Amino acid sequence: MKKYFYLFVLIGCISCAGKEQSEEPPYFMKIGLPNSILSLPPLRLSEFADSIEYLQLETTDECLLRHPSICLRDDNFLFYSDISRLVYKFDATTGHFLGQIGEIGQGPGEYVWMKNAFIDKDNNKIIVQDGGKQDLMVYDYDGHYIDKMLLTKDSIFTTYAYSTMLIDIDSQYIVYKARFMPAAGTRQPHEVMVSDYKTGKIIHSIPNRLDGIEGNAGQFKGSYLMLKQSDAIFYKSFYNDTLYTVHKKEGINPYAIIDLGSRKPNGIYFSNDFALALKGSILITGCHINRNCILLNCMLPHTDTFQDVYRFICKYDKATGHLTYHSEKIINDIDGGFNIGVLSLHLSLHNIFSVPFPSDIEESVKDVVFSTLDKSELKYPERKDQFEHMQEQRNPDDNPLLMFLHWKE
Repeated sequence: MKKYFYLFVLIGCISCAGKEQSEEPPYFMKIGLPNSILSLPPLRLSEFADSIEYLQLETTDECLLRHPSICLRDDNFLFYSDISRLVYKFDATTGHFLGQIGEIGQGPGEYVWMKNAFIDKDNNKIIVQDGGKQDLMVYDYDGHYIDKMLLTKDSIFTTYAYSTMLIDIDSQYIVYKARFMPAAGTRQPHEVMVSDYKTGKIIHSIPNRLDGIEGNAGQFKGSYLMLKQSDAIFYKSFYNDTLYTVHKKEGINPYAIIDLGSRKPNGIYFSNDFALALKGSILITGCHINRNCILLNCMLPHTDTFQDVYRFICKYDKATGHLTYHSEKIINDIDGGFNIGVLSLHLSLHNIFSVPFPSDIEESVKDVVFSTLDKSELKYPERKDQFEHMQEQRNPDDNPLLMFLHWKE
């Protein structure tokens, strides 16, 4: 199997005094370069999560999977896709393989490859975005084709199919994000938009005001944040200080102002010399938001070749306005298993993580990838042995072992 390398820079925590803050957005965050950046302590997972659940997906000849690109879960079923670009269905409680959604192909009811997928829990339907034909294919939970979602010819998705990314969809509204391009070099006049797919009309949007020339860095990590948590969608572009909430009905509103001061990337970001241009700038590459705080994963290149970067977490307390700096690693002090980070939280699929197979991890980083805390420091010490037993029972060719985080209310 492919070797997976997990690199975390160990940095610690200093507190920045902040003024008392209203508990209502927009919040204000001023981020700089933390002192002692190589020696700041990490956060602990129990600050945010109550418990962890695991699910081993059944391995069959019809379903041999790698790490997920899509993972959707409702009360009864789990839908999973990997590099094969097929969508598979599992029992959400037992992990038993139940079948496949649709077929790969170009015939009626088939998709060329799965670009994205969404579930309509109210109607027990799954919507597959066909990356080849740019169609939205609708199936029932048993994998039977129902129909295409009919879009008007002048809809945003039809007009800008190759310059937009589909973020979310329900029975009426579609949320899109523009592929990150300067306004002058693209047909896409909006960065983010919410449209009524039945009428094809935009009902909410953020105009594209980016200046510059498109270069190799156009899709570079940190050029934008797009985060979906529960029913909320959050968005921020690198040249704009505002983190927005995107609601299908309520509209697009400021959630937080993030001031990077002199560390903010500038327009030269969109050039072939982006490695040099980004030296000394802070890029926000991941985000996680819960009831009490905002976590931002930050990256700061410090060489001309972009080979070395500092990584750290900013934790913003929404009640007090206090900002603290932490290492990139969040230690698993719940069951002593797999450690995570804000970037992995940001990229996780509905708070679902694929646990690495032990032999896939280099010995030099195993104590970073997996918790090394003593049982006396764990919230559920008895579960450490259970986790280690699960790992011992796995075979290298087994389908993934999934980890689900249950957040504090």
